Order: sequence, then structure tokens, then C-alpha cells
Amino acid sequence: RQDRKDKPRVSIGAKLVGVPMEDDGLNLEILEQKAKELSPKLTKRKGYNIIYFKDSEEIEDCLYIMGAGKSMFDMMNVKIVKEIRNTANRKANCETANIEKTVAAASPQIAAIMKIEREKGLDSLSDPLREMAEIRMENPDSSLTELAEMFDPPISRSGVNHRLSRLVKIAQEL
Repeated sequence: RQDRKDKPRVSIGAKLVGVPMEDDGLNLEILEQKAKELSPKLTKRKGYNIIYFKDSEEIEDCLYIMGAGKSMFDMMNVKIVKEIRNTANRKANCETANIEKTVAAASPQIAAIMKIEREKGLDSLSDPLREMAEIRMENPDSSLTELAEMFDPPISRSGVNHRLSRLVKIAQEL
């Protein structure tokens, strides 16, 4: 039946009545028992009208109403596994991006520290900058937050960033 928005609507009951043959092909008849309104999509493909459900919850509802509870639960399990896999992939991608970002940031810092060490020596630096240089060289893969925690007492992430920026600037001025 058609509703006001001209959207295809199907009333589907709990039991299949039959699949009678007609001149134009098969018809699927569904008993309208404990009917529930579902909103399928309608399209034409190769001259045939196709009614389909795109939303997984509507597909699950349709399967349940048709008495295909096992198929409904199988579909739900596939969705759960897919969501777990997608979540794991997103976390892995995020971690990979963070590692790449850390390495990209650490490379010029390490190069600057090596240049200062070659040309002036680390002893030429103030104690806080020398300590920063030593900690960075010992921990090239560490994030700014991780580096901040290595100080005794720990300093802020911003403090680490500021000290590393000063080291890069000193190296550029050499």
C-alpha cells in the first residue's frame, strides 16, 4: 500500500502463506498476522521492480517477522564482528598516525641535538636544555608527554615542546 509520501510500504506478518506461480512469475504472499509496518525501498533493475531493505535493523525486523529468527541472529552476529573489527582498525590506524607524527617531529629535534653536540658540545647548553637533549637522544620514539614524564620531577608537555624548540633554534643559528 502507498502512504502519503508515496513511499512503498509493506505489511509483513509472522508466517509465509505460499509462493504461488502466476503468468508473470513468482509471488511471495505473507500472512498479515501480528502485522508490523516496514518501509522498503523500491527500484527497477533490468525491467523488474525490486523491493529491498537497506537499513540492517529493518532487515532484521523483516527476518524476525517472517519467522527467520536464526537468520536474524546470524545477521546480528555478523554486524557485531564487523563493528569490533572496524573499531580495532580505527584504533590501529590512529596509533600508526600518532607514531608517524612522533617520528616526523623527533627527526629534526634529533638532528638539531646532534649538530649542537658536534659543533659546540652538549655541555655548552644550560642544564635544562642539556637534560632535554640527553632524554630525547635516549628516547627517539617517545612522545612529548612521555618525555615530560621522564624528568625528575616531571615537567609539562608544553615545557618539553618549548625546550625542544629552543634546541632546534640553537642548531639553526650555528
